[in-house]
Amino acid sequence: MFRLGAYHAARGLMHDFGSSTLANFVAELAIAERTGMLNLAIVNCQDTSPGDFPRPCTWEQQKALRPFRSAAVADWTLFDLRGLRAPLRQARLNGLQSYPDGWEYWDLVMSFDAVVLLDRSEPSRLPGE
Repeated sequence: MFRLGAYHAARGLMHDFGSSTLANFVAELAIAERTGMLNLAIVNCQDTSPGDFPRPCTWEQQKALRPFRSAAVADWTLFDLRGLRAPLRQARLNGLQSYPDGWEYWDLVMSFDAVVLLDRSEPSRLPGE
């Protein structure tokens, strides 16, 4: 089990440098070892947490998560993104260049297997703090 920030945890190429992400290497290693990998993004875009915990959403995450935020039903909601990949690929093959929420949505769905959308969160505290 690895705990990485969303930038390094996404599968594929880094959009600004073009090199492979650490999660992409781990996914390819899992394939070579005849096993699998599940990469999960945990995101809080409600801006209700104190300080910078967790890191505030980027504008890309805000845009990509728009359809999921409207479907979230609790303090946290798990979305399995794997079933969304085939329809997105088919739309691209059919020449549709616009996706429901742009390239940010495409990038989220293709880079992560699942996302946990938090309605609110706060840092853990030791007893007595």
